Amino acid sequence: IYKPVYELRRIFKQCFEAFSKSSIDENMIPPEKRDDYKKLMNNDIKFQPFSDCIVIYLSLRDDENKLPLRGVYSVITSAAITFITCLSRSHFLRGAIDIGLGIEIDDNEIYGPVLSSTYNLESKIANYSRIIVGDGLQAYLKTFSTDTSEDIFIKINKSFTDKVMGLLAIDDDGIPFIDYLGDFFKNNLKDYAIWNLIPNCYNEIVKASDNFKELKDTHKAFRCTLLRNYFEARRSNWDVSF
Repeated sequence: IYKPVYELRRIFKQCFEAFSKSSIDENMIPPEKRDDYKKLMNNDIKFQPFSDCIVIYLSLRDDENKLPLRGVYSVITSAAITFITCLSRSHFLRGAIDIGLGIEIDDNEIYGPVLSSTYNLESKIANYSRIIVGDGLQAYLKTFSTDTSEDIFIKINKSFTDKVMGLLAIDDDGIPFIDYLGDFFKNNLKDYAIWNLIPNCYNEIVKASDNFKELKDTHKAFRCTLLRNYFEARRSNWDVSF
């Protein structure tokens, strides 16, 4: 019973560690500031697990982290690959990502409005197996996308903002979500071996759908239909056979 939860934590942590080291074009950085840039690359991600849920969080405002969008980009790409990996193993995930007020009241324990708002998104809005994003994150991205400052760190954050916005799409119900089979992933991350798992994911969706139909579990059957529709709509992006 615990294995899927353990696998979820392990896979996400590995993905985040890889993507948090993603580089940028150092030509953007004046030579005299490159040492400063290297000192500001890390985003300290933390986990707060309980039951079969995991809260993953990182601070976007402190004296050292001048590249918060790097962390946001790493979280979203890591969530996408974790989603694909778990789905290929018949573990259907649902989640939400948002930005808001919170405080770490103890080691690896966050508390504040952002926790309840994100939980509300996951439990009441996400509905089927997908990872949605909240208004706080959208507003945060807009702040950087419209910033015309010539400050080098603002410009770098803006470049990551463009990447993050390319990772998102609007679902049929008007809710923004991580478009893990979309054009950005196809054009930028298709070389990751993980995408070979896409046909396996589709097969698991079909099996689950058939099972719920047999059980006449209307709610879960329609959830599978929504997920299946998404895969079929994006199939041509990946040149894979279902």
